[in-house]
Amino acid sequence: GVCVNCAAPIAKGMYSAGMRAETTLSAMIASPTLNIVVLTMLFSLLPMYMALMKIGLSLLIILVLVPLICRTLTVREITPETPAQTPWGAEELNTASESLWQALSGVTGAFARNLWYIIRLIVPLMLLAGFIGAVVATALPQDLILGLPFSVWALIVIPVIAVTLPVPIAFDVVMTGALLGLGLTHGYVMALLFTLGTFSVYSFL
Repeated sequence: GVCVNCAAPIAKGMYSAGMRAETTLSAMIASPTLNIVVLTMLFSLLPMYMALMKIGLSLLIILVLVPLICRTLTVREITPETPAQTPWGAEELNTASESLWQALSGVTGAFARNLWYIIRLIVPLMLLAGFIGAVVATALPQDLILGLPFSVWALIVIPVIAVTLPVPIAFDVVMTGALLGLGLTHGYVMALLFTLGTFSVYSFL
């Protein structure tokens, strides 16, 4: 159970370890939306039909769309990366026996290199995503959303705005439950419920 933003680097690690594209993409979608904590909150805070529709659409993507997408890929799995292939340029894998100190220092060095790689790559994107999300949340008047009559155009625009918000895990359920209680149209609530936790621009970048 991870948020939609953290799912991307985790999936990258899974794919680099040799897992198939179907497994990687399915995990990216299932982890933020189908874990036990989110499902429990989903059935507690939202009407039954919304919870079932959210689960049904997620399963449709995982079981139908993901396999269809992966059938078009030229490479469905890659050879697991050795340390020499990784972006941080570690040494070749040493199969000779080593002392406890050598093993600990090797693990510590590899951890530090991997951590620096993630910080260097991810932190600027986190700051950008947070800035974009703050701008959108501040610039969009709350009264405009709550008093908005249902229309197809608004149903397109609202999810487009939702994918720019780098939300944490279960935020989609909590936010849509609150908006539903404030009187937001059910169609918009369902659109936000499905897009907030399934995809984000940050994860895409």
